[in-house]
Amino acid sequence: MWPISSPTWLLPWAIWRFRNMPGPKPVGTPKEIPAWAWGFLKWAGWKRKGSPPPRPASLPTAPIPDKIPQAYWTVLKQLNMAVPVAPPPPPPPPPNPIPPNSWTLPNPMVFTAWGWRTDSDFRDTTAALQKMAAAGVRTVGLQGGYFDAVHAQNCRDFGMKVFVWGEPNTRDAEWLELAQADGYMPQIEGYWQYVATLARLEEGVGKGLALSTVTTLAGFDTYTSRPDGTADGEQTTTQYESLVDVGCTHGWIECYIGDMQPLGVDVMAYHAKQRGFYYSNPLIGLARPDVHISTYQATGLDHYGRQYGCYLAETMTAQDWIDLAG
Repeated sequence: MWPISSPTWLLPWAIWRFRNMPGPKPVGTPKEIPAWAWGFLKWAGWKRKGSPPPRPASLPTAPIPDKIPQAYWTVLKQLNMAVPVAPPPPPPPPPNPIPPNSWTLPNPMVFTAWGWRTDSDFRDTTAALQKMAAAGVRTVGLQGGYFDAVHAQNCRDFGMKVFVWGEPNTRDAEWLELAQADGYMPQIEGYWQYVATLARLEEGVGKGLALSTVTTLAGFDTYTSRPDGTADGEQTTTQYESLVDVGCTHGWIECYIGDMQPLGVDVMAYHAKQRGFYYSNPLIGLARPDVHISTYQATGLDHYGRQYGCYLAETMTAQDWIDLAG
């Protein structure tokens, strides 16, 4: 039986035990610990774990009464205050958790190229940006080497985010600085552009900015399986996984209809998934005069709401701007 009143040595001794016995026993601890005290220690440890079933058994060497005297509930409370119960450790993360989306700029968005310097419709920068704003454009792409700082600032004056895109170049960091860019989007349309993109990202170009690549998926050609820990070891490519390793998990996937390639939105989304992309959005090609936003709607564009981009703003028709406004 446990004594009705707990002896004064019990609490400091229990604290010492639950602290893994640092130093000598507390002063006043009996030389021989009675069996009931070992029963208290066993019961207290069980209660500190949340009382998981079954209740610890009462043994001759560690008796535990069916009804615990009130004095020992008080000792347990004091013990928990002195040696707080640590929360259970969180479950370990999967070996290969899905990384976050590296592209965080808002949509819809438009790409621009030569227009800021040479296109007649863009000579009045305010008029061009008013057209974009009326269509609800929230992000504008500036091609490296084809814009001035004032063009980026004008976009921001209209409340739009700005990113720099183009074939990866050793001057990309310079152009990002010129634009005070919110995002960086090197182009991958073949193996060597992939190699150059990886080199720029490994150098830290675009670090801290929203990151993506604009791609036809050419260059993402070495198929493999996800590392252990992902669902079913799904298919990916070594090229995409290497971009993930340097922080780029998103792709703007080029979609074309017409003489170029009959590759609509759903088809390209499927191919992006096969190459490993966790995150992607369609970038619809509007360079041909007979291809419009409406042309892509039957190929799956409607599945994306307004989460898509247009290439290029310079070649968009009046109807395209109306359709982009939705």
